[in-house]
Amino acid sequence: MLDVALSDLLEGRHVNFSEDTSSTLNENFDGKEFPKPSERVLEMYSEQLRSFLKTMLATSQKMHKKNSLEQTTRNPVCIENSDVQKSGQGGDIEKLKSMYRLALKSGEVPDVKGLYELWKT
Repeated sequence: MLDVALSDLLEGRHVNFSEDTSSTLNENFDGKEFPKPSERVLEMYSEQLRSFLKTMLATSQKMHKKNSLEQTTRNPVCIENSDVQKSGQGGDIEKLKSMYRLALKSGEVPDVKGLYELWKT
């Protein structure tokens, strides 16, 4: 469910966020024109995207810790060989950390195309 929500937010990559003020229109991926988003809409979008990435990262970290603790309490001898450590959860957390860092570094409007590329890799 969180994956779908993030994918929906990343659909913003089709919007041209350039600060070129010579045109009030934007062209989407189908070649159709539509009004450029206002500054307020860009602020709200950026805030929502950063907040969602932060929440998703925190949730993933909690789930990873919970799964690690459960695995450790079941079989404390095999901590190094645990399935939790071998699973892709650690990679997902690192990907989310990278995405969150990129969203924070990008200034006012996050690099949505870069975030999308990170998400799909």
